[in-house]
Amino acid sequence: MGIKDFQFYFPTRVIFGANSREKIKDQLEKFQVKKVLLVTDKGLVNAGVVAKIEEVLAKCQGVECCIYDGVVENPLDSTIDQGYEFAQNVGAELIIGLGGGSSLDTATGIAMLCTNGGKTIEYFKGKAVANNSLPTILIPTTAGTGSEVNRCFVATDPTSHFKDGIAEDQMCPNVAILDPELTVTLPPHITAATGMDAFTHACEAFLGKSAHPLSDALNLHAMKLIAENIRKAVAVPADIEARSNMLLGSAIAGIGFDQVGLVLGHAMAHPLSGLFNVPHGVACAVVLPAVLEYNVIACPEKLIEIAKILGEPLGDGSLIDQARAAVTGFKKLMVDIGVPTTISQLGITEKDIPKLAEDTFASKGMRSRNPRVNDLEDIENLYKTLL
Repeated sequence: MGIKDFQFYFPTRVIFGANSREKIKDQLEKFQVKKVLLVTDKGLVNAGVVAKIEEVLAKCQGVECCIYDGVVENPLDSTIDQGYEFAQNVGAELIIGLGGGSSLDTATGIAMLCTNGGKTIEYFKGKAVANNSLPTILIPTTAGTGSEVNRCFVATDPTSHFKDGIAEDQMCPNVAILDPELTVTLPPHITAATGMDAFTHACEAFLGKSAHPLSDALNLHAMKLIAENIRKAVAVPADIEARSNMLLGSAIAGIGFDQVGLVLGHAMAHPLSGLFNVPHGVACAVVLPAVLEYNVIACPEKLIEIAKILGEPLGDGSLIDQARAAVTGFKKLMVDIGVPTTISQLGITEKDIPKLAEDTFASKGMRSRNPRVNDLEDIENLYKTLL
């Protein structure tokens, strides 16, 4: 059938390497700003990670840094709105996001509001992002979300508990700094959860209907880097080579999925976080085996590629049987790194499934990109297999 039409847009400068945080100084000189807002969470303040960035900023002559450390896991609309108010009060000219996906998403949201105004919920309800965001430098301390290289942010409405996001070119970060040294203190269980998030990004984007040759190249390599290094990163947290490969894999997946979007896995994962505050990476991992199994008959050739990356033997069975090796391989990975394999382990019961399915069904974009068509009943049945 030939290669279908596609577009690829990526304006973010990526700076990778040990101690690359020192490059912040060069970037601030290019932007010629005096007031910087550092967006992070209290955990990173207490762990001394924020101090490492403050040390670099102290070398930037004439630059004043203020810190907003009000970020929480699975941030709410109000988390971003409060950060925006803080940014206005201090006169921020540039936003630095430091942390996991929650901090980076919050920083992206604050930067957008600084130039567009209003409340976060207004944009989730359709208000247009008219202006480019305030200059943004994003520095991940986890190898997971890829938020440092994509044009979107996600937050939860505290009233409905619906987790939603927006994606616009105007919100692309200016600079992403990938310093693996900032990830070595990450606890094993968080390393596992965030790594699963990164793998599911690449996996879902590879499976999706919008995938194209450039996105496939990125997502296949991202899955390979993560699959080959996540066990070592969990088992030996100080292994800088494993940490470097995980961080790079996460960023590559972030670029890859930002171009083509995600599918049913993330649509099912978001309600687990929005309704039950399940960590995002755990939610993504626990639903993926069911989503892979569901899609086997729609794109078996792609599932076989995933199985190969996971190192799972294909056997001599039919094409469909070989495709199911991807499900087996991913489940083995989950067990090896200690990620929950059922939603029952997360406190979810059968009575919760109708609401989970309803919120999943509302994620029309991700559902429509899934290789196999799906309806509300299909989604309910998928959740039931995960109990």
